[in-house]
Amino acid sequence: MFPHRLVAQAENSQRGATFTKRCFFSRFTGIADPQLRCFGLYLYERLLKIIPTDYSREAYNIRIGDNVHEIVFLYGCATPTIACLHGRDSGYLRALEIHQDVNPVEASQEVWQIEIKASFGTRIVAVPEPLCGVLVIGEDTITYVANPPRGEPLSVRIPSSLSKQTVGRVDQDGSRYLLGDDTGALRLLVLEKHENKVSGLKIEELGTTSISSAISYLDNGFVFIGSRFGDSQLIELLKEMDPESKMNLRVMATYPNIGPIKDFILVEDEKQSRKVVVTCSGLSLRVIRNGTSVVEQASVQIAGITGMFSLKRKAKDPFYSYLIQSFTTETRILEMTSATEMQEAVIAGLNHSAPTLFAANTVGDTIVQVTGDGIILLSSETMTATSEWKPPNTCRITVASGNVEQLLVATSDGSLISFEIDPASKSIVEKGHVQLENEVSCLDCTPLGDESRAKWAAVGTWKDVNVQLVSLPELKTVLVENLGGNLIARSLLFTTLDEKTFMLLVADGDGYVVSYLLNPNGRADDILSEKRRINVGTQPATLVPFRNQNRMFVFAACDRPTVLYTAFRSHKLLCSNINLREVTHVCMFDSEAFPECLAIATESSLIIGGVDDVQGFHVRTIPFDEQPRRITRVPKARLFAVLFEKQDGLRERKESGSPKTEMDGVVLLNNDFQVLHRFNFQENETGCSLLATTFGNNDEDAQEHVVVATAYNTEGTLRPSNGASLSILMW
Repeated sequence: MFPHRLVAQAENSQRGATFTKRCFFSRFTGIADPQLRCFGLYLYERLLKIIPTDYSREAYNIRIGDNVHEIVFLYGCATPTIACLHGRDSGYLRALEIHQDVNPVEASQEVWQIEIKASFGTRIVAVPEPLCGVLVIGEDTITYVANPPRGEPLSVRIPSSLSKQTVGRVDQDGSRYLLGDDTGALRLLVLEKHENKVSGLKIEELGTTSISSAISYLDNGFVFIGSRFGDSQLIELLKEMDPESKMNLRVMATYPNIGPIKDFILVEDEKQSRKVVVTCSGLSLRVIRNGTSVVEQASVQIAGITGMFSLKRKAKDPFYSYLIQSFTTETRILEMTSATEMQEAVIAGLNHSAPTLFAANTVGDTIVQVTGDGIILLSSETMTATSEWKPPNTCRITVASGNVEQLLVATSDGSLISFEIDPASKSIVEKGHVQLENEVSCLDCTPLGDESRAKWAAVGTWKDVNVQLVSLPELKTVLVENLGGNLIARSLLFTTLDEKTFMLLVADGDGYVVSYLLNPNGRADDILSEKRRINVGTQPATLVPFRNQNRMFVFAACDRPTVLYTAFRSHKLLCSNINLREVTHVCMFDSEAFPECLAIATESSLIIGGVDDVQGFHVRTIPFDEQPRRITRVPKARLFAVLFEKQDGLRERKESGSPKTEMDGVVLLNNDFQVLHRFNFQENETGCSLLATTFGNNDEDAQEHVVVATAYNTEGTLRPSNGASLSILMW
């Protein structure tokens, strides 16, 4: 990679231009007297508008002088008194009494004034009673000034010279303050006192947080760090240093903030084959994607799961206790033996030597298991078989579906058979039998709404590109719906995504889900309507309903796992991607240890986890030592080029692992955002923009370059007149 520099100079320089003078104080300020006798608004330079709390009196302006940095009302004053910090290179602090019963021209009276060092970043903080006074927090020194001043002010040096300090009071008497700076360092300022008078100042290092814009001490050592430059945090202050972090604080929670965004690009995530947004946010890069996050609670390495079902010990139990795992040649069971432990179990009445096609708790406190060999009905109390059904010797059961009262199975000879569970005798009763022309590919008889029985069943076959609705239990054809094209249904589901939205979902073999609005009381030609297709992957999906936060969702388990749901008060079906690579099977597993969780099987593992906010954004943070300003993608080289700006005073961050630089420049990152190369600019040179492009006559000769436009900042000029163009060749 070779950088080439082309220097440019503007013909019409703005070097001698003059501009309208702005107010030195760069923000509007509203302040309140501690005893609520009046309010103050600093809206215009040199003037402070006083608003009496006696609203029968009119507001008025008082003159407070030039170059005001900060204004605060002081505590413990018989008359409302403000402290004003003035000056640029050298300044002064003065106190003004505000008299509300005199002519506005004579309303302010200076009480005292002392010289004190001030700069643009200097802050003043009023100390409450009984200590009273003012803290002047500068770049390298903190000074305490009593009210009225007594002798020389007390001072203490800040360990590092910085241009910004954030202050949060800890105690009601103002004896301790938390200080945050623009490197993220958090310190504790202690006002040592004797007989209600400040006798000294002491600073203690606590640790590193996000760069704070606001600090609020909550209670019991908990502090909220609000940040405009990164994630906000909830931290706990520790009495003793944490041996791992070497800090006297612990981060308890993080609240993502992607601002301020200087630049962003939309790129393809090669690992998950979906679009993501990469932003230059504060002192980090953020990778943002829209999707659903699975919060992992437990996991184990288990490969080859072909199906999963959850069971309760008794139908009335609030939680599931058994997780049935089906494999190619066997069935295994995991049991919750306590609130926190699972172990492999054996239920004598179940068939463990064949893969399970369907299992569920049914009426009469029974459990049903369907395998290729037949149907077994067990008593939940004794865990022994009470009824069985086997297909003819010449065929096997290939597909099964059911609910708490009904069961539907298809055999390899094309037979479709319906059963009902008799709770009194705890037996399986055959109710319907029909011979289909083709073998069944998928079934579903999930009841709609709060019903315990299904009115219809949906049937898909291997050769027909349609879905049949048949009545239960007699299995009469109600409707045949053509899917269109050459699509074969691979998974079916009746679902109630909200109280008034009934749907039939059909997953085909190409990764699409076809949705229909379902009218249970409509005529044959009006049962299905509003057909829509949603692409969820490239492989067949298995549709499984689940409940989360009192709402129903559908999990599409496939190579791009997706959650399906409806918008609030809308029939529109929406989808949200899951933060997992590939899911083969899934089932609800709402257990005592894992409330509202799912059991998720991948090619190599079993995961127990809960689904986070379905409609949320997921943000990945890549910490930076400097402030990224521009970003571009170099497609063929599969790199990111980031234009960064040095951050004065910023300490080296451990998580980044990149060396600190004193100059602006460009950094090249790979797909995992690891630093590959860094190019620093010249002194006083600032990057303005960059782009990735190719130079060459044809595609074979084309070479990728990153082109950067820069400007030279010269002292005494308001606008740069010189700049350069830097070209970096990609190998």
